[in-house]
Amino acid sequence: MFYYLTHFLIFLSDRCCDTVNQTQSTEEGSVTISCPYDSQSVNKLKFFCRGNRPSTCLQQAVITSSNTQDGRFRLSDDRKSGIFTVTISSLTLKDSGSYLCGIQRNSGFDVFTAVDLEVKELESYNISGIEGRPVTLQCPNSGQQHDNRKFLCKGDQHNNCTDMMENQTKFKLLNVSSSCFSVIITELEAADAGTYYCGSDSQLRFIKIQLAVVSLHQTSSVAPTGTGEQVTSQPPSHNRDVSLFYILPAVFVLLLILTFVLLLVLKYKSRIKQVDGINVNVLNSANSNNVEMRINDIYELHEDVVYMNSTTPNTLSHDHNDVYNNIL
Repeated sequence: MFYYLTHFLIFLSDRCCDTVNQTQSTEEGSVTISCPYDSQSVNKLKFFCRGNRPSTCLQQAVITSSNTQDGRFRLSDDRKSGIFTVTISSLTLKDSGSYLCGIQRNSGFDVFTAVDLEVKELESYNISGIEGRPVTLQCPNSGQQHDNRKFLCKGDQHNNCTDMMENQTKFKLLNVSSSCFSVIITELEAADAGTYYCGSDSQLRFIKIQLAVVSLHQTSSVAPTGTGEQVTSQPPSHNRDVSLFYILPAVFVLLLILTFVLLLVLKYKSRIKQVDGINVNVLNSANSNNVEMRINDIYELHEDVVYMNSTTPNTLSHDHNDVYNNIL
């Protein structure tokens, strides 16, 4: 029980420090951490480690004054001012955390300074421009360092890029405020495409810009932004050609169908007129025949009457004689 309690107390005491210095930087950037020391430690070994455990700091040191360069870490010692600095370049989000600056002493405990580093995510945006036309890049400006030199550099890495502001004819600075400033590229060329970094402080605040340059004859649609100079280009769309490919044949077939229906209607109307004409002729012919038949019937009836009138007296006379003879 006493053994575990002792180790627990040692673990709690292996923490540093009451005062922690806060510092911050941006992803892909760099940061310089200052570690002061007294005059008695000028010739002592300086070291820098990650974490906040003094007991293991020297063994886990990422860099020391005897080995001033190790990858992304570089140590510089200014003995006159009594400050050694550690610079971390090409920062990533994983670099955020606690660090210790240590000074080794021959007797007693080592001296430490605690630092808490915050690495912020790099702001970035993409922009497109048309070859031969201007484009505007928006960059952040630190209000606390308004007089700092504004920078715009081109390259794949922030710590290894080419300063473009030296060519003030093509790259023009304007609209400088406490929060931002603008850089206009007057005439875009195909070679201007690439990655840019800009800001007022290359260590603390800057952004990443991905610039694409599109040829004028390759741009099917250009959508201007609020500045009137930034454009976003899109590849040509083939939807219109596809629509015409299906619509034109459909319209042609529809016209053929309408033409065929119209011909059928006209032919039908023509046949109705012909039938109506035949019916009228037939009716006229039938009426005339009836009239002629009725006239003929009248004539025949008249002849019968005349015939009956002429033959009846003789018949009656003959019948009378027969009766008379029989009586006798």
